[in-house]
Amino acid sequence: MGSNIESPVTSFRKNLGLTRAELARRSGICYVTLSNLENGYVVGMSKSVQKRLSNVGAPDDLAERYRQWRDSIGKQPASEE
Repeated sequence: MGSNIESPVTSFRKNLGLTRAELARRSGICYVTLSNLENGYVVGMSKSVQKRLSNVGAPDDLAERYRQWRDSIGKQPASEE
């Protein structure tokens, strides 16, 4: 929302060829949390989310790339997930 630049979380998921529901199921992350990350509603990724995404192959710098992306789209702070 508000940006044509895709979230790094979305890019990661699409590179795996997974739907949001499939990535949520494989990683053990709540679908809503994943959706909020992909839409930039979450300020930053918790260590738990980072670990779960890492367990399905996410790059080590995904959380940092997410933070930079979110800062660049100008989202107002929400809650940290």
